[in-house]
Amino acid sequence: RVHISASTLLSLGGEYEVEEAHGDERDAYIAKLGIKTYFIIPRDGPNTQNQLMMNSSDTRKSSKKMQKLLDTWANETPFSVQSISDNEKADAAKSFILLEDNLKPLATSFSCFPRRRSTNGLEPFTLEFHKQASKAQKVLDDDEENRTASESLFRSLPELCYRYYVINAACVFLAILAIQTLILEKNALFLILVIIGLCAFAIAALLCVLDLSKLQHDNHRSLLEQSTYLVTHYFFIRSPVSLILIVICILTPFAISWRKPNEFMDQYMNTTVVTNISSIKTVVNQTLPIPNATISYLSSAAKSDTYELYRHFEFHILLIQLALLAVSSFMHLYFLLKALIMIVTAIIYVLYSHYFDVYNIIAQKNDLKSNLLLIQTTFEVFFFILLLIGLDRRIEYMSRLDLLWTIKFQNEKHEVETVSTISRLLLENILPKHVAEIIIKENMSQGLYHESYDNVVVMFASIPDFKEFYVQSDTNNDGLECLRLLNEIIAEFDKLLDKNKFSCVEKIKTIGSTYMAAAGLNPGAEHRMTRERYNQNIVALAEFAFAMIAVLEGINRDCFNDFKLRVGMCNGPLVAGIVGAKKPQYDIWGNTVNVASRMDSTGVLSCIHVPEETEKVLFENGYPCECRGPIFVKGKGNMTTYLVRPRGYMMPTSASHVSSTTNTTNK
Repeated sequence: RVHISASTLLSLGGEYEVEEAHGDERDAYIAKLGIKTYFIIPRDGPNTQNQLMMNSSDTRKSSKKMQKLLDTWANETPFSVQSISDNEKADAAKSFILLEDNLKPLATSFSCFPRRRSTNGLEPFTLEFHKQASKAQKVLDDDEENRTASESLFRSLPELCYRYYVINAACVFLAILAIQTLILEKNALFLILVIIGLCAFAIAALLCVLDLSKLQHDNHRSLLEQSTYLVTHYFFIRSPVSLILIVICILTPFAISWRKPNEFMDQYMNTTVVTNISSIKTVVNQTLPIPNATISYLSSAAKSDTYELYRHFEFHILLIQLALLAVSSFMHLYFLLKALIMIVTAIIYVLYSHYFDVYNIIAQKNDLKSNLLLIQTTFEVFFFILLLIGLDRRIEYMSRLDLLWTIKFQNEKHEVETVSTISRLLLENILPKHVAEIIIKENMSQGLYHESYDNVVVMFASIPDFKEFYVQSDTNNDGLECLRLLNEIIAEFDKLLDKNKFSCVEKIKTIGSTYMAAAGLNPGAEHRMTRERYNQNIVALAEFAFAMIAVLEGINRDCFNDFKLRVGMCNGPLVAGIVGAKKPQYDIWGNTVNVASRMDSTGVLSCIHVPEETEKVLFENGYPCECRGPIFVKGKGNMTTYLVRPRGYMMPTSASHVSSTTNTTNK
């Protein structure tokens, strides 16, 4: 039956049928206040159920899926969702309590796809970092004065793959040398470039590929290690080395022997020159035709030279393309810088070929237009350049985007670690530290956490005067000032737990103005505790209680109050565990807890009230104890209890004598 007062009945608005309960006849306090009470009569039958369904029909139309979730509510185990398998995720989603936690990660995962492809933080054309992107870099650098921008960070990243760039460029350089040596004509510049190029690539490859761990001489090892580290890790040293190798690869294709323009014109443009002078017969104002054999010989010779020139011209285009490929091999260089180098190289190549009049010669001998051949060659080279620029831009885009995501990952990782630390601290504030570690590390989804103890000392410390002190009025802001004072008292009690001598004391909870604590709740090692350790826990909790009394006296002096602390203690077996799913709470149960609570409720102000077994331990450790004799304890009957005083307390002779005699008899 639901027992309500008359004021509550008025608030219900006649929704329920009631009958008089006559609570004033059963309880003196209700009779003193003159409150009239009622019992709510339960509703039976389908009409009541239909009425309730009609009143809540609007709220039930939201979602059929939600209705299914609500229909499958079940009792939950504390921290049961901490580790959950893939097969259990569907079952976990049925819990209304976990509904929001299950939907949030799903929404977050889908929202990541469009953001992964976005270029936020990069300029669309130059791919340079935005200025605001450098804010995330605070996570990477601890020293705020030495933070650099994201652009500088990208340039300063070590290029661990630089050795492969050098190897690729060296392979391209060797291919250029092979083609020029076997097919094209060389000059003195070619030999010079070959020597310089081979030396440059050899030094670069030695610094990048050398395995320093196999070196035997430490004096040479330190120098080579430093050189390798400089080339790999420093952009301002790595870039000049790369540019030198690029220049060598670009200049080498131009070191071929082209004939001068007038030589080309003399051999290929003058078709009236005849090698056999005796076969030409001249008549006044008439030239006799040349024999067909001579004309055929001249024609085949011209075609042969023209084909050779065109073949060299095609190989020269291939060499230029290989040189451009060598430029693209150095992926750490800025793609716009490489684009500029490749465009300048192409322009020089076009002008170089135009200087030797190669286009006109090949075009005239093949019945082509020189402009068309120039356009065709230029298009071929620049189209190849566009492909390389697109590839370089894509590679740099991915590299910069990877850096941005790395910075964001570091930032998010830092935030996750911060949140994890805060969560751990919050968990340790509501649970003992060893229990919090068990909850975090182990799988608690299979059952409740509980642990049995053979001997734990429990304390209840209350402030009886606070109930009378707490008054809701305008002068104390409707009781807020009273609560602020109570919070200050509890906070000062909590500070005592930070002391090393109270490390074994664990705060359980506060109930109003009552402070509950225990000592001996060790993390899973209770069976290894000796009797001496048990006694130390009892002494530590007694010292903690006396420290609380001293703290409260200090607060009384500052706040001009006269609060007194009443303490009850008892030691013995109990069970500890966690209850609750939505708001889990660590608590202890057992006869020891009940007796400690009764010791508090029947105790004396500024004293520790203990049963006989606890008194023996405290008396053996030098605490004055006063026997109160048999006292009625609710639920236990008559019990012989003792009042414990702090060490050094001068007790009356009669009281001290009674205590000593009692303990001697017990022993």
